[in-house]
Amino acid sequence: MELSQLKAIIEALLFVAQDSLSIEKIAEIVDIDAYYVEEAIEEMTEEYRDGNRGIFLEKREEGLKLVTKPELAFYIQRLLYPRAKQGLSQAALETLSVIALKQPVTRLLIEEIRGVSSDGPISSLLEKGLIEEQGRLNVPGKPRLFGTTPLFLEYFHLKDMEDLKAKIEEGQERLAKGEKIDENDY
Repeated sequence: MELSQLKAIIEALLFVAQDSLSIEKIAEIVDIDAYYVEEAIEEMTEEYRDGNRGIFLEKREEGLKLVTKPELAFYIQRLLYPRAKQGLSQAALETLSVIALKQPVTRLLIEEIRGVSSDGPISSLLEKGLIEEQGRLNVPGKPRLFGTTPLFLEYFHLKDMEDLKAKIEEGQERLAKGEKIDENDY
């Protein structure tokens, strides 16, 4: 099989895949040695990086994913999330921040940290698919536990939760130096 044909097959697989695909899974589907898949992936990564394209290959812990360039997020959000074009409210952002950093977390802990009711923001975040119920706490009343979803990572252009922690640390360092930070920095 020619390398150009293999790259086309890999691109098509990644395009239609709901989740990331491992090199081994791609090799299994194509019925080819993983070495050739790795070679094709390396070349494709360079082509996406060097070209004026709207997509690129992102390497994640669980495999590869074809994703849109972060700088084009505004247009993607206008297409996919027309309701979210107004953005998230301050209350929703505060609630989402608590959930992302403390997950899994109960509504009560969220409200203790924020100091106000969080019913509205939690409902909004659930509706937008940015958070989900992740079970119940094993205490009387069995309160629901909330955590972020894969859409949360995509919405904020994060590879994983470690990427979020790195961005928080970077922001703290910049603030300590007296630099101004706004949403366009991330």
